Amino acid sequence: MYVIRRARSRDPERLQQEMEAVFRTLMPGGPAVAGGQPSPWRPATEVYETREALVVRAEIAGMDEGQLSVDIDGDMLVIRGERPDRCPDGRRSYHEARIPYGAFRADIYIPFPVDADQTVAEYENGFLRIVLPRGVARTIVPRQVGAASVNRQGAQ
Repeated sequence: MYVIRRARSRDPERLQQEMEAVFRTLMPGGPAVAGGQPSPWRPATEVYETREALVVRAEIAGMDEGQLSVDIDGDMLVIRGERPDRCPDGRRSYHEARIPYGAFRADIYIPFPVDADQTVAEYENGFLRIVLPRGVARTIVPRQVGAASVNRQGAQ
């Protein structure tokens, strides 16, 4: 028997990522939860704010707009959907498998009031982009009840 060693060493950062992926599958709440049902995966997202809005981008390739759901629930933006497996026959031998399929969900905290009626969502080239405009600030005018009663009491 011959053993052939590869000349190149493994990238330490990639090895770390692979180890973290293995540990996530072993931890409770990983890819499978009680009952054998797979838990939803979370798409890669970036969230940033500008002077005008909160912008959320999610990388969700291989989907149609009708397969996506975007909801605002209080101070949370919830993105969910299900990416179908393109090869459902089941007979495959993977060499690398890094594309998640099935149900996904991303909960994003909204740090300031937004105008939900003016929110815009667009899906293009595998990216979902959501723009949540800042809500209009309201001015609260305090009531002058205490001052009026003091003046009346002082006049008597």
